[in-house]
Amino acid sequence: MRDPIEIDAPDDTGSQTLGRYEYQTHVAVRSLLEMLSGGPVLHVTCEHIEDIVVARADGEGTVWDFLQVKSRDGATPWTLGGVLRAEPLKSLWRSHQDIRETVDRYRLTIGLEGVLSRTDPHILALARGEGGKEPKRLARVAKHLQADSGAVSAFLRKVRIQCLPTREVIALGNMEALGEIAGPDVTRGALRALHRDLLDLARTAALGELGPRLPRLLGLEEPGMLNPRKRIDETHLASFHRSMASPDLQALVRASQGRMVHRWIASGMPPRIAKGFADDASVGTPTGNLASLPAHGTFVLEGDFGAGKSLLAERMHLADIDTALADRAAPIPVYLRAKDVQGDLSAAAETAARRIGDVHARGARIVLDGLDEPGPARSEGLLLQARALTAVAPGWRVLATARPGLPLFDDERHTCPLLDDDQATALIERAGGKTRVLRAASEDVRDAIRRPLFALIAAGLSQNDQEIPTQPIGFLDALVTHAIRGPDQLNSEVRQLLARLAVGTITGGGLVAAADVGGDTVQALLDTRLVIREGRCLAFALPVLEHYFAGQAVLCGAVPDALLKDPESLGRLRHGLALAVSSSGWEQATTLMSPLIASFPGAAAWALQEAVPTITAEAPSPHADDSTVTQRLNQAWDAWMEALAPASGHLFSFSPDQSVNLAVDARLDGRTLSAMLLKRRDDGSVPALDIPFAQRYAEPRSSSRRPLGWFHGPVATDYGAWPWRWPLSPISNALGRVCTHHSLAVTGCHPYDAERIWAIGKQLLNRSERDQAPLPVELVFRELRRRLTQSGPSAHHIFTGQLRSHSEELSRLGSELELGTWSGADGHIHRPYPTPDQEREERGWRSYSPSRFHLLTTQVLTAMLEIHSALVHQWLPRLAPTLNLAGLSHAGIDGTLLVSRASDHDQDPELHVRLAPRDQADPVRLRLETAADFDTYVPEFATGATAPIPLDRGSWNRSPTAVVRSEPKVLKDTPATDYAFAQLHRDLARLHLAKPPLWHDEL
Repeated sequence: MRDPIEIDAPDDTGSQTLGRYEYQTHVAVRSLLEMLSGGPVLHVTCEHIEDIVVARADGEGTVWDFLQVKSRDGATPWTLGGVLRAEPLKSLWRSHQDIRETVDRYRLTIGLEGVLSRTDPHILALARGEGGKEPKRLARVAKHLQADSGAVSAFLRKVRIQCLPTREVIALGNMEALGEIAGPDVTRGALRALHRDLLDLARTAALGELGPRLPRLLGLEEPGMLNPRKRIDETHLASFHRSMASPDLQALVRASQGRMVHRWIASGMPPRIAKGFADDASVGTPTGNLASLPAHGTFVLEGDFGAGKSLLAERMHLADIDTALADRAAPIPVYLRAKDVQGDLSAAAETAARRIGDVHARGARIVLDGLDEPGPARSEGLLLQARALTAVAPGWRVLATARPGLPLFDDERHTCPLLDDDQATALIERAGGKTRVLRAASEDVRDAIRRPLFALIAAGLSQNDQEIPTQPIGFLDALVTHAIRGPDQLNSEVRQLLARLAVGTITGGGLVAAADVGGDTVQALLDTRLVIREGRCLAFALPVLEHYFAGQAVLCGAVPDALLKDPESLGRLRHGLALAVSSSGWEQATTLMSPLIASFPGAAAWALQEAVPTITAEAPSPHADDSTVTQRLNQAWDAWMEALAPASGHLFSFSPDQSVNLAVDARLDGRTLSAMLLKRRDDGSVPALDIPFAQRYAEPRSSSRRPLGWFHGPVATDYGAWPWRWPLSPISNALGRVCTHHSLAVTGCHPYDAERIWAIGKQLLNRSERDQAPLPVELVFRELRRRLTQSGPSAHHIFTGQLRSHSEELSRLGSELELGTWSGADGHIHRPYPTPDQEREERGWRSYSPSRFHLLTTQVLTAMLEIHSALVHQWLPRLAPTLNLAGLSHAGIDGTLLVSRASDHDQDPELHVRLAPRDQADPVRLRLETAADFDTYVPEFATGATAPIPLDRGSWNRSPTAVVRSEPKVLKDTPATDYAFAQLHRDLARLHLAKPPLWHDEL
């Protein structure tokens, strides 16, 4: 079969007489519209062989439709005589003669402007391809064509007539069809522009001028190139597809640019310069690994506020939009603010992309801005959702922005690059600042302006020769002072309005209805340029401004007490709390910290660690005498000890059986602190104070005057809250040790006691950890009694690995053994969990059948829930609301134990679990499943196929949608206790109350 484009046409004069045939250009557009709509049209050729040649695909290949267009004035219906006089059949007959030997499947169409005469049976028969059936009609047409009747009969079987709209309405019809294809969001003006472009394309094709012009203008075109220049295919319509898709995609471009402009204006930049920055793609262009992120996966751009995370994410979002404009099958770009995502991340992306396409068919490139904003647990939940989503949907990629603190894998974390000195100077200069004022700036200032936001603020300050701050909070103060101008009273009123707005946006997901604020107030807020409109709502232009004014609201008492007493609200306020603490002096910090530590020490610890650095570079700091420093440190220390009681009494004791009360004695030399933790008697006296500071460590270890702890080093004395921050360093170290060594004994908890007697009994009998054989009670009791009657400092202690036991516990267990509490019917102590049931020589989990290992894991997790609850509520009850598992009342575990399908058990089992409402009869619902490939396995509830299980929770607790994947650690002697302390350790680390554990045994 030969392509008709290769055939030399007998007459292409239509190309030179196009002005007389504008109507047929509109007819050609009809076929282009069919192609745009996704119909079977492959391409359209104009003014070659016939007026229009349309190639359509069907199930058997390509069908060629040669169309001869005829128009005429007036509204008289067409008859056979009229068609013969217009002579379209003669043109089609010539074409038929040229193509019948080379083109396999084709038809010949007469396109007539107007309608057919219903009273002329001959024209109706011709229209149906039956023009040769009636002898007289056949003879008449053969005479007209001056051809043999037999050949004409075969010709007429291929002829059809298509009635076309009149020239008065064909353009309107095409416009309506184009509107249906483009969708309801394309404006009439845009449709008219698209229609004009389609007409121009058809005209250009008819003139043979498609494609590059330069070779033709220079006479360099090869023979035969004219015909292909008349064909319009899908490549010529790519721009139309983009244009029709672009209303929504272009709306994304405008929204992205708008967000960037609003942020820059809020940072003090004039609107004109802000718009120039947004239009300049080199500002914020991703570099390094960010510029070449993999096509799918979850990635987090991490950096402190003002580091430029959102700008980098916006540039990558715009690049995703460009890709989608160029390729209709490309993943759909989606921008989401994390705190706007109320439920499932996949559903939120689907909703955001609905007007552009199907994310499930095309995939998505999601920018999730402010992942740390919704609260600690919700943030972690969204992160885990993103991981699960990108694992099961290869066409999806999630790029989130967040401040440091989320638990990230190394391949997920991308640190937002700060500016170097040259870049900071160039940015300040471009923003209109005076770079000369930076030359003599301190190291603190040069470090601060590496953040782009602070560099822009510095630019504004330098224009007026104002001093550049050294602390982050100072830059924010300067930004707000510059934005809020006017008389002092008005300034104060606007600040109060902004503080109240921040409380509303924090609790309202970032937005407040403008109608709830009031007309005059709305304008006053917008005039600051710190606040923007989003539809009918108000929002802060920069997230950090929301937190800044939320902190100011806390300091001035504008936050309702109900919010400060609610853990979930505190979770959302935590960044504001940190900024409030950062800007506070000692008195303000004390007013804020004292009640917060007493009620929610976890939230207080998080805010202090975020607000006050451990040390700062040299800078002027207020002087305080040693007695004042010591008094403040003791006030803070006592508050922390009370809040963490009763565990606090055992944090610095050498024996878990004894509680110790401590005091602080300190000396401050400039910014260098020397502090000692000293034993305090029951009457409040501190014996160590009776001897000189420098001589106390010379005391014997057993002396009550010897310090239990010592600190010497720089502190951030330029922060008023530093005495509240300092105790967290020794406390967090001690809490980490307690969790590592399981130093807090849990009482009245049967699963804990069962594990303890089993582990201690094995230690007394010198059994290996793999030995699961029952322990004879008589032998254990005998060895225990012998140990208790021995003399020596360590005779009554057991220290092995994580197992720590002292005389009080050993005595209690001895009494219980004597009473037969832990003895089975056979006179033995049995492991409190199922033992191996496989007789073959296997070790570890391979010594269990899948069903037996499932039972073991379920029982261990059930015991862990009980031990963890008892551990927290007995020792750290005030921390419970801001811990993960302990903060959830009635929380249980729902999940899957995955074991290898292969007979040789070549893969270790895996746990896939999430939190769920506790069923007292069945607190752990664990399904047993098998899989051949663990890497590609995702449990059903992790894919979003099942709805999250409802669970009352605070914002510090793990989201019930968060699925955690881990290896079950259930084979040791105290697995539930190990899990409980590991979970506590991880939760304390999230609050900065302990360093992260080196192992990952938590769920």
